[in-house]
Amino acid sequence: ALPISHVDILINNAAIMRCPNWTTEDGFEMQFGVNHLGHFMLTNLLLEKMKNSEHSRIINVSSLAHIAGDIDLDDLNWKTKKYDTKAAYCQSKLANVLFTKELARRLQGTGVTANSLHPGVAVTEIGRAH
Repeated sequence: ALPISHVDILINNAAIMRCPNWTTEDGFEMQFGVNHLGHFMLTNLLLEKMKNSEHSRIINVSSLAHIAGDIDLDDLNWKTKKYDTKAAYCQSKLANVLFTKELARRLQGTGVTANSLHPGVAVTEIGRAH
C-alpha cells in the first residue's frame, strides 16, 4: 500500500438517532460517542495530512436538532439524570456544531476549512435501533 501524504476532503457523516440508553465500549453515551466523539477523533487523526493539501475541507454533518441541544458537561453520559433519547441526540448534534466552529477558528490561515451542515430531511433508517 502507498503511504498517504495528504487528504483533500473529510466528510463526517456517521450517526445514530434516538437509540436506547446504550454506551460505547469506552463508556460514553452511544449517540454522543458515534455522532460526535468518532468525528472528533477521526478529524484530529487526519488533521496533519489535511494541512499537507493545498486546500482541504472538513464537513461535519450535524442536524437542525442542535438548536434544542444542551451540553451538560457534568453529566455527558446521562449517569445522574433520567435518559432522554431525543435530548441525547440534540446534545450530540450541538457538539458537532460547536466543535466545527472552534475547529474553523483554529484552522484559519492553514488552507483547511471546516463547516457543519443540516442535511435536510429524508426518509432513512437512522432511527432504527438494532
